[in-house]
Amino acid sequence: MTLETKVANWLKWDKNEATRAEIQSLVDSKDDAALAARMNGRLLFGTAGVRARMEAGFARLNDLTIIQLSGWITLHRRPDCATLEERKRTGQSAFFWKDTSGQEGREVAGEALVGGFKNDITLTGFKWMGNVSYDMAKENKKVILAWEESIGFMPGHTLDKDGVIAAAIFAEMAAFLETEGKTLEQQLFALYHRYGYHLVRSSYWMVPSPSVTQELFATLRKDLKFPEHIGKEVVKYVRDLTVGYDNSQPGNKPLLPLSTSSEMVTFTLENGSIATLRASGTEPKIKYYIELKTAPGKNQEVSHWDRYQQELVYYDVHN
Repeated sequence: MTLETKVANWLKWDKNEATRAEIQSLVDSKDDAALAARMNGRLLFGTAGVRARMEAGFARLNDLTIIQLSGWITLHRRPDCATLEERKRTGQSAFFWKDTSGQEGREVAGEALVGGFKNDITLTGFKWMGNVSYDMAKENKKVILAWEESIGFMPGHTLDKDGVIAAAIFAEMAAFLETEGKTLEQQLFALYHRYGYHLVRSSYWMVPSPSVTQELFATLRKDLKFPEHIGKEVVKYVRDLTVGYDNSQPGNKPLLPLSTSSEMVTFTLENGSIATLRASGTEPKIKYYIELKTAPGKNQEVSHWDRYQQELVYYDVHN
């Protein structure tokens, strides 16, 4: 399609007077270079969604391109919905899956044991969860949810983080619970009672230089003699994806791909809780994730388990 045709389409389709005037001004000044920059090229999708400057043009983010993106997503969803409805009509079965990234997932594993679905863990990042979900879909398995700690949610059909759809699903859940006379908080504690408490505490420590991070992790894994206790708790398994070690697997070979360019060590305790240390790939930080898991049927207040998590964080640092 020629630049002239793209410009004509823009002036015909754009109903926002401000952005339409931007393009008209460039046409009047015969600034073909600026028009080409705005009209040619594709919008890019990243961790935070669509990435582009907010101004007029098909290669920019504005009212018209948002409408177009919404339309394309709707067209993409129609075949998916039709397939699911056909399965319901013909009685075909579909598998329901949840994916989570490397920092979380034990709470889902607990639900899976009771609920009858499967849970998988990927490396950190929605590109990993999206790819795994895509491969599962080709095997006629239905992924219902994936998420990453602190970052966001990926309803299975979106194949990427989507806060808008996640918010709509959350609102739908709240509306359904309201019809049963329940609040979201009440439902959360009902799940805690059924599956056990699964609470995550995460934060980070600043480090003065990359050499400090390297020294810390080198000391932690020296000769693959990892700590056997974190505080009073016994360490059952250790997974080190930097060097490719996981003593919960045959031959100590991890199922997850190696990530030799980044530091990440996960400790699974005898009581089912998890402690992960990970170096940030973009900032001078060492991040930690403490995931507490209890047996079903516990009724203690969250503050009780919060104090326990604080103890794990302390011993993780001073180990």
